[in-house]
Amino acid sequence: MKALLATLALTLSATSFAATSNTDALKSIVEAGTFQGKNCSVTVSHSGDSSSVSVTAQGTTEYFTIMNITSSTGYAVSYKEETNELSGMQQIRFPKYQYGGSKMFYAKLKADGKALVSISTILLDHRGNDASTYASCEISK
Repeated sequence: MKALLATLALTLSATSFAATSNTDALKSIVEAGTFQGKNCSVTVSHSGDSSSVSVTAQGTTEYFTIMNITSSTGYAVSYKEETNELSGMQQIRFPKYQYGGSKMFYAKLKADGKALVSISTILLDHRGNDASTYASCEISK
């Protein structure tokens, strides 16, 4: 009986320390919907084990999908709970560009209650030409 209680207590304590899922981390920064910032907008939708984010700023729209996996080949997301920051990276395949390119995601809930969301695409071709794009927006949630 003591062993059963000890096992139950250990199981309950382990689940209480479970890491925050990536989609829950994003929800703590910004919920689903479309939000307007100064000359920019952020659209977020949540479904099951993933969330889609788009940021439009200065005529550029960038997209990123947050999935409830820590990392896989070419994809990684990390959440710093103490600072409420979520960041991600995804390798993308474009044969024309060196190493195919990459997408970067960053979201942070600031102390003033506003959220900063940015997405960038890094694309450099074999001749050194830069086709990278970037969109960032600060919104009130």
